[in-house]
Amino acid sequence: MSIGLLSAIPYSAAIAAIVITGITADRTRARRLHFSVAMVLGAIGLSASVFVRINPILAVFFLSLGAAATLSGVSLFWGIPTAFLAGVSAAAGIAAINSVGNLAGFLSPYMVGWLNDATHRNEVGMYAVSVFMIIGALLIRAIPGRLADR
Repeated sequence: MSIGLLSAIPYSAAIAAIVITGITADRTRARRLHFSVAMVLGAIGLSASVFVRINPILAVFFLSLGAAATLSGVSLFWGIPTAFLAGVSAAAGIAAINSVGNLAGFLSPYMVGWLNDATHRNEVGMYAVSVFMIIGALLIRAIPGRLADR
């Protein structure tokens, strides 16, 4: 029971963050900025959660930050391609994005496991995931604002 309640904390924080970031991104028409900030905050939160793992309260706090920011970023992401793709292009683009995402979802557990085994340090995999999140935040900024922030 206590493990279930503890594991609900990050997702409870994520519910509020998803709603707030969605509203502010739509009002300000700054989806790329909101996505990038969310991914960087998610990377910081996830990395910090394993860095402070000795203190459970801090670890849960940073894990909550990481989950809230990451899940907010995921929900914000899908507004970007649909802002400039339409019709057949939208279907093909969303399918391509989904394919790459599914491939990453398949390969990343292997990468994390391999890194943890190779370094004998459990936090290295989380740091690698955080680096990829920051790369994604930077790549989304390469899309012109006039296309993505409509």
